[in-house]
Amino acid sequence: MYEFRLVDMMDKIVADRRPPRLEDPLVLFSDDRVSFQLAFYADDYKAIDRRGFEITVDWPDCRIRREVLVPVAVPTTGYDDGYYISKTPCMLPDRLEDCHGTFQPVAMQWRGIWIDLFSGDIASSDECLVSARVSDADGNVVFEDSVRVLLVPAKLDGPAVHHTEWFHVDCLADYYHLEPYCERHWEIIESFMRFLHDESAADMLYTPLLTPPLDTYVGGERTTVQLVDVEKTENGYAFGFDRLKRWASLAKRIGFENLELSHLFTQWGAEHCPKTMAIEKGRIVKLFGWKNSSLDEEYTAFLSAMIPAAIAVLGECGYDAEHLYFHISDEPGAHQMGTYVKARKSVEKILAGMIKFDALSSYDFYATKAVDIPVVAADHIDEFIEKGASPLWVYYCVSQGRLVPNRFISLPNYRSRMLGVLMYMNDVKGFLHWGYNFYNSQYSTRHVDPYVTTDADSAFPSGDPFLVYPGKDGSPVSSIRNEVLFYAFRDIRILKTAERLASRKCVMEKLGGRCAFAKFPQNGKYLSRVIGKVESLIADYLRTDMM
Repeated sequence: MYEFRLVDMMDKIVADRRPPRLEDPLVLFSDDRVSFQLAFYADDYKAIDRRGFEITVDWPDCRIRREVLVPVAVPTTGYDDGYYISKTPCMLPDRLEDCHGTFQPVAMQWRGIWIDLFSGDIASSDECLVSARVSDADGNVVFEDSVRVLLVPAKLDGPAVHHTEWFHVDCLADYYHLEPYCERHWEIIESFMRFLHDESAADMLYTPLLTPPLDTYVGGERTTVQLVDVEKTENGYAFGFDRLKRWASLAKRIGFENLELSHLFTQWGAEHCPKTMAIEKGRIVKLFGWKNSSLDEEYTAFLSAMIPAAIAVLGECGYDAEHLYFHISDEPGAHQMGTYVKARKSVEKILAGMIKFDALSSYDFYATKAVDIPVVAADHIDEFIEKGASPLWVYYCVSQGRLVPNRFISLPNYRSRMLGVLMYMNDVKGFLHWGYNFYNSQYSTRHVDPYVTTDADSAFPSGDPFLVYPGKDGSPVSSIRNEVLFYAFRDIRILKTAERLASRKCVMEKLGGRCAFAKFPQNGKYLSRVIGKVESLIADYLRTDMM
């Protein structure tokens, strides 16, 4: 009455579909991890053993988590293609919860267990069989199968591209009902920071000098989380940087190489100023906000004083100009070019010598040189690539639902993992996403429970607003989408390692040539096959060196 099978991580285990069995071997490098799944099914509700089952894996360092179905009320915006798992509201697996190896089958539904194997140091090339065994409550083995694991005694090269996810520190305070930057809030911030770096492969951290003017209704507010204390005096401004120092020192200790500084002007055109709180004559006041034009001379004077002082403090914490990234405004449209350019000019001297980048979709906008480094929407980046724009970053969000990579819950896993190969093929230097942990409705008009609402209150496709869930203990809870994104950046490391050992030309031949972001094989088998070829290339080169 039970059915079990080992499944490739590329296949999302959907309740009403029997997944294919895992066929290809896993390749495990030194200081690395690989993943696969156990799928299970029961066909008789009355006969299910409610005491549950236990899975054990014959590997010294493994992690076993249960795949939990989550609500997918908005699978797509309608701007989609034929490769979605579902286009109607449904429940799909996403959240990964620790289960200590135990699980309970559900009648007439396929469910899944996510299994990670960690390598540690590998002494020599080898091929081994890793057994996964399922036992019932009486200790009887009811299923056993093995996965082939090829061990490669070499570390992959370090990250070759940048990765940032907008870290919404206010959402952590709001969800856990905490005063911003109280000690408990700092503990949770650190936990989410570590996960972002270690488990989401990010090398850059979004840093709120001022409360970020993102996803906020015009005239509305988000919880104040500015890191810089401000006092307005008769002689100008005085600043306190204790929180900024603590933030930057923590980021450096965790391993973030770069800081992404919060936007200096409001989203979609740079028309207004971010909410800026200060002490004036002993009272807390709002110095700047929606009431202020981005070209307000007093705001420019404020930035002229604050930014150089903040840069100096960050330098003391180990972040020099080459590791600080500044934003003007997010996603300016063509009709907002005039305002954006004026806002940029107002801070040109202040940001002299600093790295500046912004998300945009219009090549004509980029051609004006208004943006130094464009972070281009995945469904527009092919034009930039064809016209030789460089350097290039890429992003995707709610609007990139057709043919290009994205991480909506309703998309198959390969659509997220393909990002890494496409970035390598097209020499894209970085990836940005707006929603690492956005637990608000659109425009932040209210807070939402991400365990119930995965779509920012029906505004975005489910999964777009966040990559991790807030755990009860203040730690992030991972998702299948987060794990797959981790492998997208692992793929880049594999490709770069192979390029160093052989050549880029050789690697591109293994990949079968360059694919466009909007035109690549829409199946996971292609991705598994080409990454397998490159992994074999690395193993062959290392084997030759050791002979």
